[in-house]
Amino acid sequence: MKCQLLLIFTLATTCVGAQDKSLSYGASLISELQYNLSNKDQDVPKWANLLALDAELKTDRWWKNGMFKASFWSIRNSFDRPIAKDHLIFSNIDAKSHLLLCSALGYEHRFGRFMVFGGIRDVNIDYFTTPCDLFFTNSSAGITPTISLNYKAAVYPMAAMGIHMEYSSDNFVFMNSFYNNLKGVNEDNIFQFGFNPVKNGYVNFSQVEYSANSGIYYLGWVMEKTPERNFRYSTYISAEKNIARFSGSVLRAASKIGYTPQKDHYCRTYLGSGVILSNLLEDNEKDRLGLMLVYADLADDDELAAELTYVIELFPSVYLQPALHFIKHTKMNELLGLLRVTVNLNH
Repeated sequence: MKCQLLLIFTLATTCVGAQDKSLSYGASLISELQYNLSNKDQDVPKWANLLALDAELKTDRWWKNGMFKASFWSIRNSFDRPIAKDHLIFSNIDAKSHLLLCSALGYEHRFGRFMVFGGIRDVNIDYFTTPCDLFFTNSSAGITPTISLNYKAAVYPMAAMGIHMEYSSDNFVFMNSFYNNLKGVNEDNIFQFGFNPVKNGYVNFSQVEYSANSGIYYLGWVMEKTPERNFRYSTYISAEKNIARFSGSVLRAASKIGYTPQKDHYCRTYLGSGVILSNLLEDNEKDRLGLMLVYADLADDDELAAELTYVIELFPSVYLQPALHFIKHTKMNELLGLLRVTVNLNH
């Protein structure tokens, strides 16, 4: 039984500025060092870097309630081969090197509580964005592998042409996204302008979200159609809520299930649960401790993963996040370490 120890150092910076009320722009950088201390085949450190740029231009000078959006990614690694042999991807920025990729480019318009966006867009912008979804570093804590491993969808680092719609009420949010299928596209293209659902197929996301009393609950389903296959679909459900308070600390729990009935899907079932305890040191939201357990039923293997992570604000807008990942496959186990430093600058 082999064990891998992986040390990851991540530096993230975010800068947001605006020249006037119409134009806003931002940039974020994540630099990650990956190192394997136990596997002789992985004794070379790997640096992974993600640069994100975004801009928004409101159209209120010309017409009300409109906005143009543009976002880009640049991903650079010292080498592209993965350090770990996991299926669920322990690092949520891990991807092949790309000089530039467009993650969003289009126009958004609001009609009261209704919003519609047309253009290039990434699923990660709208779905799986709750506090627990974003806290853990394992990729499966966000978008479930019943989606990311089964469909050629607009999931990081890819984006696709499509239409995204939302309707928001006081407690509910209804979302639907219709994307061009990315099967067979050149993933090195900066812009994925192709949109031909008849020729290429499509992937459709639908979700209902309810929020109340510190709780966030959502139910969603994904449907794919390609020229070669009939409809394939999967569903997911998630719930998270503050469940206890004691001595100034808050305990938040979350659970998520992903399921697909078709046997030809690579990932058929996903189960995940986690807890986050905040304010361990002081009652000021400056530190959080989290534990997550996930299981994926895969066509050629099963994977069980656990993550223990802690985030503390060292200085204003400077955060330290060490984490340990234990990953169990059918034939091997892996132990991975992660150390992440995040710096946020907002103006």
